[in-house]
Amino acid sequence: MGPDRNSFEAGIETLDRDRLLGFIREQLPNAADITLSDVGPGAHGVSRDHFVFDLTWSLGGSVQEWPLVLIRDGARPGQTARAKEFRLLQALEQTAIPTPKVFWCDTSGRWLERPFIVMQRIGGAATPPMRVVYPEDSTLRRKMAEQFMDILIELHRLDWRKLGLDFLGVPQCEPKEFGAHRIHRFEAQLATAEIDEPHPSLARALAWCRTHAPPARCFSICHGDYKPDNILHQDGRILAVVDWERVWISDPIADLAYVCVPHLRAGGLAVGLAELDYVLQRYREGTGFEVDESHLLFWEILLMLQTVFYFQSLITDGRRRGKRASFLEPLVPRLIGLIEESLG
Repeated sequence: MGPDRNSFEAGIETLDRDRLLGFIREQLPNAADITLSDVGPGAHGVSRDHFVFDLTWSLGGSVQEWPLVLIRDGARPGQTARAKEFRLLQALEQTAIPTPKVFWCDTSGRWLERPFIVMQRIGGAATPPMRVVYPEDSTLRRKMAEQFMDILIELHRLDWRKLGLDFLGVPQCEPKEFGAHRIHRFEAQLATAEIDEPHPSLARALAWCRTHAPPARCFSICHGDYKPDNILHQDGRILAVVDWERVWISDPIADLAYVCVPHLRAGGLAVGLAELDYVLQRYREGTGFEVDESHLLFWEILLMLQTVFYFQSLITDGRRRGKRASFLEPLVPRLIGLIEESLG
């Protein structure tokens, strides 16, 4: 879901359009005839503002036309630093991971109120969560599933130290302690969370996670939200992986859990894309990693727990402000049911 068009037009198209032009002129000091056209709200993303526009400029008699997207921090605090995401995407341009090319980054918020990145706008479409990808064409779906898994495998095999990605945050523990470390971090977050009436099954799930925290085989670059609503694709071909705001250095099995987690399945398919057996087999063959399914279960349950608490915090916050997050309320009992089913 994109930003409200009226609020957007009152911002960049009118109030802030000149400031956007000023920013671009500063980035292209030798360019002439800089113009913006087809400015509008982007259709992808909810936690940040996505704006699209076409940039035309000339240099030495050569006219350049660039389709661009501007991604700006949302109004809520806690967004990933734009500089961090910008550096990551620059580094990934050296790899086989398909990502949009990034051009400019304003980390100060001086130009458009909040920090933003300007990057290449890529075609294709993303599939909303909990939907089957290419529901009428299993051939296209399998074609995309192969690429989807191969990209995840390639990402997890990258040498993140050689790429200079330590700035993403190296875990402050040994791999064998990583599962326990994440539980400790999550419990620290819960201690400060304001949630109305947490369900008793969640306490049981949290206790289970404490006693089943697995070691990590290694640390890898992990997207943190790898599923088809963050994939731009067309005719079964993946054009780009987007929305890297949750990227981290982590146990790669935690990232694999995003693909396997029960609440994101659709039509019996992992993330609406492929059979679970296919996902695990291709991942094992491609990475050479052993995937202990008890370790995968730990990360799936922890991910569902984190999602429940996130939804509950939004619901609680909405109630206190006199607003009802009705679209979230039915998702909480569904997630709790899936957690209970996973625990057995």
